[in-house]
Amino acid sequence: MKYSIRILVLCFAVLKLSALAATGDIVGNWKGLIIAGPQSTLTVKFEITKNETGAYAIAVSSYVKNNVQKYQADSVAYDAGKLSMKIQEMNASYEGNFKDGVIAGQWKLEGASLPLALFPYNEPRLSEGDMNRLQGSWNGEINMGMSLAVVFRFAVTPQGEFVGFADSPEQNGYGIPISDIQVKDNELTVKIAAMKVEFKGQITDNSISGKFKQTGPTGMSKTSSLILAKGEYKATDLPNDIVDLLIGEWSGAFQIQTDKMIIVTTTFRFTKNEKGDLTGILTVRDPTQQFNRPIIAAKMNNGKITLKAAGIGEYNGQIVNDKIKGEWKQGPETYPLSLKKNKG
Repeated sequence: MKYSIRILVLCFAVLKLSALAATGDIVGNWKGLIIAGPQSTLTVKFEITKNETGAYAIAVSSYVKNNVQKYQADSVAYDAGKLSMKIQEMNASYEGNFKDGVIAGQWKLEGASLPLALFPYNEPRLSEGDMNRLQGSWNGEINMGMSLAVVFRFAVTPQGEFVGFADSPEQNGYGIPISDIQVKDNELTVKIAAMKVEFKGQITDNSISGKFKQTGPTGMSKTSSLILAKGEYKATDLPNDIVDLLIGEWSGAFQIQTDKMIIVTTTFRFTKNEKGDLTGILTVRDPTQQFNRPIIAAKMNNGKITLKAAGIGEYNGQIVNDKIKGEWKQGPETYPLSLKKNKG
């Protein structure tokens, strides 16, 4: 078996839909996410209508911190699966192709061009009581080979629209629009068309417990239990004494048996930033490569610490003074790894 440090596939990557029924018409509501940069995203909704003469009209809504700004397209053209429209007030335009239930194209704003895929969107029809219960932030963890934080955010805009967004903070994915929200018999159903995700869970006062399902591009599905707790997500959730103890360098090594024995050394470095928050970097070395990855989460659970490194894996261990005894997990593989705090 050839050894390599593998970069894990992002669970929250935006996927193409291939199984949606294409009706040939685009009348209805569509939502998509414009990604301008890390943590710089904009959700947009297209409300597409057609009058008795066959002419199309588009109202475009943009969502900024739960506020909605709405614009009417000045010109719209749709023919043979090709959509184009312009909004003079925004100095914006969009051109896309409708195929397999998705409108995929380019959003242009003041000279900049960014990809924008639009997915069907169903307006939530919830009771006032259900909306009040759901409003706010909910977070939990799924396990798709490695644990990943999931955040659902629900809010009512000043215009009275109930909206939902999904975040994958450990993968730097924010503001992904939830395309369908339903509550029936105290069960919440959430669908995220852009990621082919569905979540169903039973609602209690401060938690929602259920199953998270994601279908990949080949049609294969993965399912994970997901318990959402109401409250803001925290990347670092450690007691102050553990934070103080972690400051510094921790080193260790693990072995991988291929056609020969490979020694992989790891060094975790922790400091505090200007705000006093814990920050960390993991350095990984083997005989052929060396690279660094940021520590994106640090938490305590049942007396054990979990340290997650962006894109490659996580470490779980028990801290005793200046040593941590535990395991390094990378995908389905687990390796014993003990760390010792370096002096100086």
